Amino acid sequence: MTRAVAILERLPAWATTGVGSLPHDDPAQAVAHCVAAYELPFCPQLPRLDGDMVSEWLGADLASAGWTRARERGRPRAWEALLARLDAAPPAHRIVKLQVTGPATLACALERARGAAGSGAVAAPPA
Repeated sequence: MTRAVAILERLPAWATTGVGSLPHDDPAQAVAHCVAAYELPFCPQLPRLDGDMVSEWLGADLASAGWTRARERGRPRAWEALLARLDAAPPAHRIVKLQVTGPATLACALERARGAAGSGAVAAPPA
C-alpha cells in the first residue's frame, strides 16, 4: 500500500469538501464554515479580499506576472485563521485540503491578460 492510499483511507467514505473560493469578507467566518460544513476541511480562498486564484498568487497585474521576492504575498488571508482553528480542534483524520491554480487555468489567465487572439475560445473539433 502506498503512503498516499494509506492517508486517503483515513477519510470517511464519500467525504465532502469544498471548491476553495468562498464569498466571505471575514477569514475567521470562512474558516468556521469550511471546518463545520465539510468532512475534509480546506483553506478557503477569499476573492473579495485576495482576488481570484491567479491574481492571489501572481499579483493583480497579470501582464507582468512572475514571481519576485518583492511580489511575495505569503499565504492566503484565511491561512492564520485556519491554523488557529485546526490547532484548537483538528479533524480526527488529520487531513486538510489545499488548492492551487492548475496549469490550464494559469495559461488561460495569462493569455487573456496579454490580449492574445482567441484566448478563452474552444477549438472546434475536426470535421
